[in-house]
Amino acid sequence: PAIDAHGILGFMQRADRATPLGYIMHWVLGGAFAVGYAWIFQIVPGNPLVLGSVLGIVHWLAVGWMFALAPLAHAGMKAGSVPITGAYMLTSLGGVGFIAGMVGHIVFGLAVALTYLLLGGTWAVGV
Repeated sequence: PAIDAHGILGFMQRADRATPLGYIMHWVLGGAFAVGYAWIFQIVPGNPLVLGSVLGIVHWLAVGWMFALAPLAHAGMKAGSVPITGAYMLTSLGGVGFIAGMVGHIVFGLAVALTYLLLGGTWAVGV
């Protein structure tokens, strides 16, 4: 199975076809996390690129386990049209799923940090 968070979320409401809801959910949640990252960049001293990478790892460790709970509410997983992923995608993809999820979230953290810096954010020098 592909590593497709949008697709997995898209089948959450309908087992027979992906809906735009998954893409919208992932985009909105990503935006909310990005705002949180930027807030942390402002109050924690250090290089936002390093901090963004660390936050990406923490983000994945905090949310990746929720894949284990997906079959409880996920229409596609209940119907068998979407493979059960398991925590950190370990059931569906094994160690590759865990590493891919981690790398994806590190890249997200770096992208947020670069955007923050390009939009005029600065390196925090203290709280």
